[in-house]
Amino acid sequence: MHFTIEGALTTAGLTPDSTEAGWGDMAYDSATASWYAVYNLPTRDPSTTGGITERGSFGVQLYRIPSDALLTGSTPWQQLGTFDTNLTGFESNFLPSFVRDSYGTVNVGSYPVIQMYVSVSNPQPAWDASPSDAGQSATPDHWDVAPVQWVSNSALMPLYRYFNGKVHEVTTGWISPYGNFQQQSLLAHLYQTPQEGATVPFYGCKTGNTDYFVSLDGACEGQRILGKNGYGYSQPMPGLNLTALYRCTTGHDHFVSTDPKCEGETTEKLLGYALP
Repeated sequence: MHFTIEGALTTAGLTPDSTEAGWGDMAYDSATASWYAVYNLPTRDPSTTGGITERGSFGVQLYRIPSDALLTGSTPWQQLGTFDTNLTGFESNFLPSFVRDSYGTVNVGSYPVIQMYVSVSNPQPAWDASPSDAGQSATPDHWDVAPVQWVSNSALMPLYRYFNGKVHEVTTGWISPYGNFQQQSLLAHLYQTPQEGATVPFYGCKTGNTDYFVSLDGACEGQRILGKNGYGYSQPMPGLNLTALYRCTTGHDHFVSTDPKCEGETTEKLLGYALP
Protein backbone atom coordinates (compact mmCIF):
# COMPACT_ATOMS: atom_id res chain seq x y z
CA MET A 1 0.00 0.00 0.00
CA HIS A 2 1.22 3.48 -0.86
CA PHE A 3 0.13 6.96 0.14
CA THR A 4 -1.20 9.26 -2.58
CA ILE A 5 -1.67 13.03 -2.41
CA GLU A 6 -5.35 13.91 -2.34
CA GLY A 7 -4.89 17.68 -2.02
CA ALA A 8 -4.20 20.45 0.46
CA LEU A 9 -6.40 21.18 3.46
CA THR A 10 -8.49 24.28 2.93
CA THR A 11 -7.76 27.45 4.88
CA ALA A 12 -11.20 28.92 4.14
CA GLY A 13 -12.73 30.26 7.34
CA LEU A 14 -9.54 30.46 9.40
CA THR A 15 -9.50 33.79 11.26
CA PRO A 16 -6.79 36.45 10.76
CA ASP A 17 -5.29 35.14 14.03
CA SER A 18 -4.56 31.75 12.49
CA THR A 19 -4.39 32.03 8.70
CA GLU A 20 -0.98 30.33 8.95
CA ALA A 21 -2.02 27.75 11.52
CA GLY A 22 0.88 26.25 13.45
CA TRP A 23 1.33 22.92 15.19
CA GLY A 24 -1.80 21.28 16.46
CA ASP A 25 -4.03 18.24 16.05
CA MET A 26 -6.94 16.96 13.99
CA ALA A 27 -9.53 14.28 14.73
CA TYR A 28 -12.57 12.85 13.01
CA ASP A 29 -16.05 12.98 14.51
CA SER A 30 -17.97 9.93 13.32
CA ALA A 31 -21.24 11.20 14.81
CA THR A 32 -21.43 14.25 12.54
CA ALA A 33 -19.05 13.29 9.71
CA SER A 34 -16.87 16.28 10.41
CA TRP A 35 -13.28 17.07 11.31
CA TYR A 36 -12.11 19.01 14.34
CA ALA A 37 -8.80 20.83 14.25
CA VAL A 38 -7.00 22.78 16.96
CA TYR A 39 -4.05 24.97 16.00
CA ASN A 40 -1.39 27.07 17.70
CA LEU A 41 -1.83 30.82 17.43
CA PRO A 42 1.34 32.86 16.71
CA THR A 43 3.94 33.50 19.40
CA ARG A 44 4.30 36.90 21.03
CA ASP A 45 6.73 39.45 19.66
CA PRO A 46 9.74 39.61 22.03
CA SER A 47 9.38 43.40 22.06
CA THR A 48 6.26 42.87 24.20
CA THR A 49 7.85 40.37 26.61
CA GLY A 50 10.89 42.28 27.76
CA GLY A 51 13.08 40.71 25.08
CA ILE A 52 12.22 37.15 26.16
CA THR A 53 11.56 34.85 23.19
CA GLU A 54 8.67 32.64 24.26
CA ARG A 55 8.91 29.11 22.94
CA GLY A 56 5.17 28.42 23.08
CA SER A 57 2.32 30.44 21.58
CA PHE A 58 -0.06 32.39 23.80
CA GLY A 59 -3.07 30.36 22.70
CA VAL A 60 -4.73 27.77 20.50
CA GLN A 61 -7.88 27.94 18.39
CA LEU A 62 -10.45 25.21 17.78
CA TYR A 63 -12.25 24.68 14.46
CA ARG A 64 -14.69 22.26 12.81
CA ILE A 65 -15.46 21.48 9.16
CA PRO A 66 -17.65 18.91 7.34
CA SER A 67 -15.53 16.07 6.01
CA ASP A 68 -16.65 16.61 2.42
CA ALA A 69 -15.35 20.21 2.57
CA LEU A 70 -11.94 19.44 4.07
CA LEU A 71 -10.11 19.87 0.76
CA THR A 72 -12.51 22.07 -1.18
CA GLY A 73 -13.54 24.67 1.39
CA SER A 74 -17.09 24.53 0.01
CA THR A 75 -18.13 24.92 3.62
CA PRO A 76 -15.46 26.91 5.47
CA TRP A 77 -13.88 26.08 8.81
CA GLN A 78 -16.10 27.16 11.70
CA GLN A 79 -14.26 28.70 14.63
CA LEU A 80 -15.50 27.17 17.89
CA GLY A 81 -13.30 28.55 20.64
CA THR A 82 -10.00 30.06 21.74
CA PHE A 83 -7.90 28.92 24.69
CA ASP A 84 -5.30 31.53 25.57
CA THR A 85 -3.73 33.58 28.37
CA ASN A 86 -6.89 35.65 28.66
CA LEU A 87 -8.90 32.51 29.41
CA THR A 88 -6.44 30.41 31.43
CA GLY A 89 -3.97 32.87 32.94
CA PHE A 90 -1.03 30.76 31.71
CA GLU A 91 1.48 32.75 29.67
CA SER A 92 1.78 30.01 27.03
CA ASN A 93 -0.94 27.64 25.78
CA PHE A 94 0.24 25.50 22.88
CA LEU A 95 0.72 22.03 21.30
CA PRO A 96 -2.93 20.96 21.78
CA SER A 97 -4.19 17.41 21.29
CA PHE A 98 -7.64 15.81 21.32
CA VAL A 99 -8.86 13.11 23.66
CA ARG A 100 -9.91 10.20 21.42
CA ASP A 101 -11.58 6.83 21.75
CA SER A 102 -9.88 3.56 20.78
CA TYR A 103 -10.80 4.19 17.12
CA GLY A 104 -9.25 7.67 17.06
CA THR A 105 -12.45 9.74 17.00
CA VAL A 106 -13.45 12.59 19.33
CA ASN A 107 -16.83 10.94 20.00
CA VAL A 108 -15.92 10.07 23.59
CA GLY A 109 -17.11 10.49 27.18
CA SER A 110 -19.33 13.51 27.63
CA TYR A 111 -19.65 14.12 23.88
CA PRO A 112 -20.51 16.61 22.35
CA VAL A 113 -18.07 18.21 24.81
CA ILE A 114 -14.72 18.19 22.99
CA GLN A 115 -11.91 17.33 25.38
CA MET A 116 -8.30 18.33 24.80
CA TYR A 117 -4.95 18.60 26.52
CA VAL A 118 -2.80 21.68 26.03
CA SER A 119 0.81 22.34 26.96
CA VAL A 120 0.94 25.35 29.31
CA SER A 121 3.53 27.35 31.23
CA ASN A 122 2.75 26.71 34.88
CA PRO A 123 2.18 28.58 37.19
CA GLN A 124 0.46 31.71 35.93
CA PRO A 125 2.56 34.88 36.21
CA ALA A 126 1.60 37.35 38.93
CA TRP A 127 -1.10 39.87 38.05
CA ASP A 128 1.52 42.64 38.29
CA ALA A 129 4.35 40.74 36.60
CA SER A 130 6.64 42.75 34.35
CA PRO A 131 6.71 41.85 30.65
CA SER A 132 10.04 40.06 31.12
CA ASP A 133 8.84 38.19 34.22
CA ALA A 134 5.76 37.03 32.32
CA GLY A 135 7.94 35.99 29.37
CA GLN A 136 10.33 34.14 31.67
CA SER A 137 7.39 32.18 33.13
CA ALA A 138 6.90 30.61 29.68
CA THR A 139 10.39 29.09 29.33
CA PRO A 140 10.60 25.27 28.92
CA ASP A 141 11.43 24.61 32.57
CA HIS A 142 7.90 25.81 33.41
CA TRP A 143 6.04 23.67 30.84
CA ASP A 144 3.19 21.44 32.01
CA VAL A 145 0.06 19.78 30.59
CA ALA A 146 -3.49 20.93 31.37
CA PRO A 147 -6.97 19.78 30.31
CA VAL A 148 -9.33 22.11 28.46
CA GLN A 149 -12.70 21.49 26.89
CA TRP A 150 -15.13 23.06 24.47
CA VAL A 151 -18.81 22.85 25.41
CA SER A 152 -21.37 23.06 22.63
CA ASN A 153 -24.13 25.70 22.90
CA SER A 154 -22.10 27.97 25.23
CA ALA A 155 -21.87 30.85 22.80
CA LEU A 156 -22.04 33.87 25.13
CA MET A 157 -19.41 34.89 27.67
CA PRO A 158 -19.93 37.57 30.36
CA LEU A 159 -17.56 40.55 30.20
CA TYR A 160 -16.77 41.59 33.78
CA ARG A 161 -14.96 44.63 35.14
CA TYR A 162 -12.75 44.12 38.20
CA PHE A 163 -10.93 46.58 40.49
CA ASN A 164 -8.39 46.00 43.26
CA GLY A 165 -8.20 49.52 44.61
CA LYS A 166 -5.35 50.41 42.26
CA VAL A 167 -6.15 49.27 38.73
CA HIS A 168 -8.94 47.74 36.70
CA GLU A 169 -9.07 44.59 34.62
CA VAL A 170 -11.84 43.83 32.13
CA THR A 171 -12.10 40.25 30.90
CA THR A 172 -14.33 37.31 30.03
CA GLY A 173 -11.66 34.97 31.36
CA TRP A 174 -9.20 34.33 34.16
CA ILE A 175 -8.61 36.78 36.98
CA SER A 176 -5.72 36.34 39.42
CA PRO A 177 -6.89 35.19 42.87
CA TYR A 178 -3.84 36.95 44.37
CA GLY A 179 -4.49 40.46 43.07
CA ASN A 180 -7.34 41.33 45.47
CA PHE A 181 -9.59 42.05 42.49
CA GLN A 182 -13.28 42.51 43.24
CA GLN A 183 -15.96 42.33 40.58
CA GLN A 184 -17.32 45.82 39.93
CA SER A 185 -19.89 45.18 37.24
CA LEU A 186 -21.13 42.94 34.46
CA LEU A 187 -20.68 45.12 31.39
CA ALA A 188 -22.15 42.95 28.64
CA HIS A 189 -21.90 39.55 26.94
CA LEU A 190 -19.59 38.72 24.04
CA TYR A 191 -19.88 35.82 21.62
CA GLN A 192 -17.21 33.14 21.84
CA THR A 193 -16.94 33.10 18.03
CA PRO A 194 -18.08 35.36 15.15
CA GLN A 195 -21.81 34.94 14.67
CA GLU A 196 -25.16 36.69 14.44
CA GLY A 197 -23.46 39.75 12.91
CA ALA A 198 -21.02 40.02 15.82
CA THR A 199 -17.69 39.94 14.00
CA VAL A 200 -15.57 42.47 15.94
CA PRO A 201 -12.95 40.77 18.17
CA PHE A 202 -12.26 42.35 21.57
CA TYR A 203 -8.70 41.57 22.69
CA GLY A 204 -7.29 41.59 26.20
CA CYS A 205 -3.94 43.39 26.38
CA LYS A 206 -1.47 44.69 28.95
CA THR A 207 1.00 47.57 29.10
CA GLY A 208 3.86 47.42 31.58
CA ASN A 209 3.23 45.69 34.90
CA THR A 210 -0.35 46.63 35.73
CA ASP A 211 -2.16 48.47 32.93
CA TYR A 212 -4.71 46.05 31.49
CA PHE A 213 -6.75 47.30 28.54
CA VAL A 214 -9.17 46.11 25.83
CA SER A 215 -8.32 46.70 22.18
CA LEU A 216 -9.76 45.96 18.76
CA ASP A 217 -6.23 45.47 17.43
CA GLY A 218 -5.02 41.86 17.20
CA ALA A 219 -1.48 43.11 17.88
CA CYS A 220 -2.67 44.99 20.99
CA GLU A 221 -1.33 48.28 19.64
CA GLY A 222 2.22 47.05 20.10
CA GLN A 223 1.72 45.90 23.68
CA ARG A 224 1.54 42.40 25.21
CA ILE A 225 -1.42 40.36 24.07
CA LEU A 226 -3.32 38.22 26.58
CA GLY A 227 -5.85 36.87 24.14
CA LYS A 228 -9.40 37.19 22.93
CA ASN A 229 -12.30 38.22 25.13
CA GLY A 230 -14.88 37.48 22.44
CA TYR A 231 -16.80 39.10 19.62
CA GLY A 232 -19.15 42.08 19.58
CA TYR A 233 -20.80 44.37 17.04
CA SER A 234 -19.37 47.38 15.23
CA GLN A 235 -22.69 49.23 15.22
CA PRO A 236 -26.23 49.01 16.62
CA MET A 237 -28.31 46.21 15.11
CA PRO A 238 -32.04 46.45 14.36
CA GLY A 239 -34.11 44.43 16.80
CA LEU A 240 -31.28 44.04 19.33
CA ASN A 241 -31.00 46.08 22.51
CA LEU A 242 -27.22 46.35 22.45
CA THR A 243 -24.94 47.99 24.99
CA ALA A 244 -22.28 50.46 23.84
CA LEU A 245 -18.82 49.83 25.31
CA TYR A 246 -16.24 52.60 25.74
CA ARG A 247 -12.55 52.40 26.57
CA CYS A 248 -11.59 54.79 29.33
CA THR A 249 -8.39 55.88 31.07
CA THR A 250 -7.67 57.22 34.53
CA GLY A 251 -4.20 58.35 33.52
CA HIS A 252 -2.47 55.32 35.01
CA ASP A 253 -4.78 52.47 33.97
CA HIS A 254 -7.64 51.63 31.62
CA PHE A 255 -11.15 50.27 32.05
CA VAL A 256 -14.31 49.75 29.99
CA SER A 257 -17.59 51.49 30.71
CA THR A 258 -21.10 51.70 29.31
CA ASP A 259 -21.03 55.45 30.07
CA PRO A 260 -19.91 57.57 27.09
CA LYS A 261 -18.41 60.05 29.60
CA CYS A 262 -16.44 57.25 31.29
CA GLU A 263 -17.82 57.97 34.75
CA GLY A 264 -15.88 61.23 35.02
CA GLU A 265 -12.62 59.87 33.59
CA THR A 266 -11.23 60.31 30.05
CA THR A 267 -12.99 58.59 27.14
CA GLU A 268 -10.51 57.15 24.64
CA LYS A 269 -12.79 55.48 22.13
CA LEU A 270 -16.00 53.62 21.41
CA LEU A 271 -15.02 49.97 21.20
CA GLY A 272 -18.29 48.63 19.88
CA TYR A 273 -21.54 47.07 20.99
CA ALA A 274 -22.51 43.88 22.77
CA LEU A 275 -25.52 42.09 24.17
CA PRO A 276 -26.44 43.25 27.69
